[in-house]
Amino acid sequence: FDAAMNIQSNTEKTVFWSHTKYLLIGEEAARENIARYIDFVARDHELQLNIEVYIVKGTTANDLIMKFNQSEFYIAEKLDSLSRNSKLLGISEDLNTAHLMRFFDFHFGSARIPCIQLVNRVTGYEQTMPDIEPFGYAIVADLKLVSFIGRDIARGVNLITNKLDSSIVTVKDLNGGGVSLEIILSNTEVIPHFSGDNLEEVTLKTKVFSNLGEIESQVSSIYEENFKYMESQQSEILKAEMKKVVEVIQEAQSDCLGICDMIRLKAPLKWHKIEDKWIDILPNLKINVEVESKIRRSYELDEPSVYKGMK
Repeated sequence: FDAAMNIQSNTEKTVFWSHTKYLLIGEEAARENIARYIDFVARDHELQLNIEVYIVKGTTANDLIMKFNQSEFYIAEKLDSLSRNSKLLGISEDLNTAHLMRFFDFHFGSARIPCIQLVNRVTGYEQTMPDIEPFGYAIVADLKLVSFIGRDIARGVNLITNKLDSSIVTVKDLNGGGVSLEIILSNTEVIPHFSGDNLEEVTLKTKVFSNLGEIESQVSSIYEENFKYMESQQSEILKAEMKKVVEVIQEAQSDCLGICDMIRLKAPLKWHKIEDKWIDILPNLKINVEVESKIRRSYELDEPSVYKGMK
């Protein structure tokens, strides 16, 4: 609050805080305590609760802003682009301050927050330009940043939390050619297994539906055996990502995936008996991952464009 007053005292114009769209928190600041920054936003009467939150990996928010603004682009426009396109690759999601506050309250001070990082983008021969790209998620436990989930497995987060709208999985067909599968629909069910009142394990049961987006092979790929072969690869790729995500959050002792929500909905009476011990149970809980994939169809072409007449 004191910093906000100092900003106003150094300009002849009135700072209209209701125009704020993004809250950037540097990695070091997030490791100290995220709640203090969210509290400022929540208390101030001018700031809105729909401000989108990002953690800046590897540097301070000020450093990222100063360096990026050396490029030809304006940082707010870049963040607009990231927010708008975050669903295309399935490695991030939007999170505003209101949703973050609620997540903290219902998940024992745990949360997952979209993460960005500053990179040097090659623009020409021996020329680079500062740019911003999504990194994945920052993992919060007890209101402090404790770990990261990188973009290589961030899709696993969105699968588990049913936030995945679209993503591309690259597999091989039976001919050895590359195939791009576009995930068009997915759903994960969290199934708790109790022995009496004791939670023994949890199963994450995921179903994924995909379409054929690109086929490298110049021979027919539209037949059942080939589909099953590609579906099996996709299932294993996604299963590995989800299992790695589970390992990270258990090590961080953070229910940033909201697994407790699904257990509470499935078995509310039994959940009530373990609720106070949940954060102690989570790190050692056996969590199984099952993934079933189904390829629905191709798009405009069932066969490669030069397939006709080939022998």
